[in-house]
Amino acid sequence: MPKKFRSALRCSVKETCPNFLLTDGSYFISAYFTPESYSQFRKENGSLRVTDLKDIMVQINKWTVELSASSNTFTSYAGVEMKMIIHQMDLKKDFRVELKKFPTSLYRDDKMKTQIQNFLSR
Repeated sequence: MPKKFRSALRCSVKETCPNFLLTDGSYFISAYFTPESYSQFRKENGSLRVTDLKDIMVQINKWTVELSASSNTFTSYAGVEMKMIIHQMDLKKDFRVELKKFPTSLYRDDKMKTQIQNFLSR
């Protein structure tokens, strides 16, 4: 995997319910915690709930991306959902984010749609 895809990411939490969505300011992606990362989050932030993170800047230190079959949710394209799996995350508690524009679905990016179509045609 290229080095640029292994570095930490700073993202804003766009939504927490019904899906946990992260954004870079342009696009959003569904994110899911591993059981270990959720336990670590609860241990480090005892009184804070995941639903309290809306509009908070987070740093994703360890992550992976997975493609999985999905039943036409708004976070999928052509029956495929790209998921960011969070393995370790830090909060930037004093940094609230006000987005200058409304982020759109990652699947509106032409390169992303092409990649998924190529994946499905294999």
